[in-house]
Amino acid sequence: MRASGAETLLYNLAVDDAGTLYVQNNNNTVTEYPKGQVTPSKTLTEPKRGYGTGICVTVGKDGTVYTVDHLAGQIYELKNGSTTPTTIINLSEAFGLALDSKNNLYVGWATNSSGGPGHVMKYKPGATTGHDLGITVEYSGGLAVDSHDNLLVGDQGNHVIDIFKKGATTPFRTINAYPNNPYEFAFDRREVYLYLVGGPPEVDVYNCATGVLAWTVTKGFGSGSGSAAGVALLPRAPQ
Repeated sequence: MRASGAETLLYNLAVDDAGTLYVQNNNNTVTEYPKGQVTPSKTLTEPKRGYGTGICVTVGKDGTVYTVDHLAGQIYELKNGSTTPTTIINLSEAFGLALDSKNNLYVGWATNSSGGPGHVMKYKPGATTGHDLGITVEYSGGLAVDSHDNLLVGDQGNHVIDIFKKGATTPFRTINAYPNNPYEFAFDRREVYLYLVGGPPEVDVYNCATGVLAWTVTKGFGSGSGSAAGVALLPRAPQ
């Protein structure tokens, strides 16, 4: 996706409880759009290290924004009201982000630049040192945490979303996303459906209880659209 009249790629989306939309751009910025507005009210700036590699954004209940610079190997934490990072976490090949109800941060990362094998780190609020959860997937993808503290981990290599109970290293359920990649995904408010992007210009919607594809959203992408890169829902899920 491209911003109108610019060469800025839009890589990821997040929304807060007030309906503000956060857009992660590939030029090391995140732009904020108040609910119903098409002009950004604020721009958050990440440290610039050559070509922009910001690929993911999420926002906590307290308004703290978290972003990932994939190639720089850094996660940026921007406290509510700040337009520049207040905390920097160093982690090579970082990818997906998720927060739980206690504001613990989960980060998907890979051991090499090819994206695999993929792992998940957990950081307590404000911490810059985390611990590896012992989860391994073939190729890092998106992350999410549901209201039962189950961790959903996208595996782009196997085209699945693995679901782990708290503390487990083996999934108790798997959602088959084939042939698409679980690049990013988001729950609806009641966690009945999971909206996934990762390949064609569309959104695949899965029933969370059964893992079955319920429907596909294609309207609005237009002819010649590239890949769908981000998805956010309002109202957002409890986590």
